Amino acid sequence: MHKTSSIKIKNGFSLLELSIVLTIIGLLVGGILVGRALIRASEVRSVVSDVNRLKTEISTFRLKYGTLPGDAINASTYLGGSAVNGNNNSQIDYLLGLPGEEYYAWQHLALAKMTAGDYDGSTTNLPKSRISNGFYRISYQTNVYGKSGNMISFNALNQTFSLAHDPILNPADAHSIDGKLDDGLADKGRVLAFNPEGVPGCVTNDYTAGSGDYILTNNSVLCKMFFILEY
Repeated sequence: MHKTSSIKIKNGFSLLELSIVLTIIGLLVGGILVGRALIRASEVRSVVSDVNRLKTEISTFRLKYGTLPGDAINASTYLGGSAVNGNNNSQIDYLLGLPGEEYYAWQHLALAKMTAGDYDGSTTNLPKSRISNGFYRISYQTNVYGKSGNMISFNALNQTFSLAHDPILNPADAHSIDGKLDDGLADKGRVLAFNPEGVPGCVTNDYTAGSGDYILTNNSVLCKMFFILEY
């Protein structure tokens, strides 16, 4: 008797099936990328909302108490015993890495029930951004593109020194925020962007040079920002 041998035929994918699979993969990847872009755009817009809200809170405090948060010399009298008094020189004084008026400003606003949150005046207890590791500070700055005044700054937290002092945005995101709040120019108007100390990449020149344009071809996170307070 002859044994009948069984032959197994392996069928591969047809070109049509492969094209369908590749199309599905492309749609999935594209959807993920679009989703990430939408999330990032929403985070960037949230910075605009945050800055507008914080400016309003600071202005409201000044109108009610006749002084700036953090700078209020009698804060402990009208905000409670835990409030730390300022020196009332119209400048929210800046002390790098040390508790001072720039951190007590948030404490004063919280005690006055003018901002959400419970701030104790420490260097890491600051308003947070929806952008990961982003925090807002407020202090008096001098000669930023020739401008001086009380400014809100937007920075990333430096984990080593526990201080919100590092760059937080790439030039395109910083430019977008600038355009929504001001004129889209890094070195002019009420919104200023600049390179971290000694590390170029956000703008063409350091802020001490008096001018600088956004380097929109650079995708690296190298931008710090100031938002000038106006009364």
